[in-house]
This record gives sequence, structure tokens and C-alpha cells, in this order.
Amino acid sequence: VANVAITGGSLNMDQTHQAMNVSGNLVQTGGTFFLSGTVGGDVNIQGNWTRDGGTFTNNARAVTFNGTGAQTIGGTATTDFGFLTINKTTGAVTLNRSANVNNLLTLTSGIVNTSATNILTITNTGAGAVSGGGGTSHINGPLVRNFPANLTSGSTYNFPVGKGGNYYPFTLVNPTAGATAPAITVEAFNANAGGIAGVGVSSLSTTEYWSASFTGNYTGGSVNLTRPTGLGTLDII
Repeated sequence: VANVAITGGSLNMDQTHQAMNVSGNLVQTGGTFFLSGTVGGDVNIQGNWTRDGGTFTNNARAVTFNGTGAQTIGGTATTDFGFLTINKTTGAVTLNRSANVNNLLTLTSGIVNTSATNILTITNTGAGAVSGGGGTSHINGPLVRNFPANLTSGSTYNFPVGKGGNYYPFTLVNPTAGATAPAITVEAFNANAGGIAGVGVSSLSTTEYWSASFTGNYTGGSVNLTRPTGLGTLDII
């Protein structure tokens, strides 16, 4: 279909039909949009996704952004995606409204632009809730991942983030958490952090840095960082 406008009533994607392929925009201002089934519940969209009202039920189905140009996720209502896949040959997906992913985010190809006010949150607390990531498929901006309460050592959580076309993945290894489930926000920057070299350090990089913050009870873990070019023998992170 070219464009989809849901203004009222109910649109139920059931398993007796093929996945909905939207070559244009999908706009919901009211009514109920319900994804269901094993095949018919999926949506492939090449335009913009806008929700200004109504009820959207993802039913753990996949929405894939596969347009060849710029695409947006916006509207006045937050979308809770089940499985969200970014698979674009050109262009980026820009969040003009915060969105959540309840099951799995898959970054196959294409950049996702987020901001402090329009942020992408992975509500699935499993370590494997984010898949993919690379130089042409990452989050350009902040990414939030929810962690389970009382998490013990033994897992790895990836944050496939980057900035300005460069990929700066951030990984938490063996994170632990207390009784209040933490949410951790990570963003990479291709700029000067503005810090001052400490004792025994001759200079600081002016080309990239990372920012990580959390709410809840994050109690510990190790951080792995990657930059586009390798470090010299006397360089450290």
C-alpha cells in the first residue's frame, strides 16, 4: 500500500494475510492498530511512522524500516515496538518522538538518529535484546537499556552507538544491579571531552569520548570501548 491512515475503528493484521508493505507513510490519529499472527502481523515501511493517538498493540511482531531515503518516527504518542529492525541502503531513521522496543532491536543497515528529548529505550532487560551494529548501522545519539533488578555477574550488554558517521561501540561486561532495576543511558561523541590530563598522562584525545549515566541501582561492571582507529602502544582508554 502507498499510505496508511488510521483515524478510527480497528485495523487488525492477522495471520491469514501477508505482511503489510507500506511504500509511503503510516499515520495513526485514533482507533486501534493491532499486529497479530505469525506472518500477517509484520509491517515493512519505507516512509514515516507517525502516531498522534489511538491504541497500538505490537503483539511481539516486527516493524522494519527499509526505505531508501530519510525516515522518521514521530507524533504526539510514544510507540512501543515489539521487534524493531533497521534495514536501509541509504538514509537514516530519525526519532522525532521517543520510542521503546519491547523485544529486540536489530540494526542491519542504516543509522538511527536520537536525542536527549527523543530517545530510544530498550525495555527488554535481556542481554541479547540488541542485535547488530557497525559503521553503517548504529545509534547516532543516546540509547537507553533497561536492566533487571538483582542482576548478577555473567552477562554482556552492547550499546551500538556512534557519532558523525563513526562507530564507537560501548559494552558493559558482567554488570550487576541491586533491588531497583537500573536504566543505563550511553552516548558517544566525536569531540573533545574538555578534560585535563592527570598525573602520568601527557595528553588527552580530542577526537572522541563516551558518556554513561544510570538511574536505579547499578552496582558494578566493566566497560569495553572501541574507537575507529587502534591505540598506540603508549595509549590507554
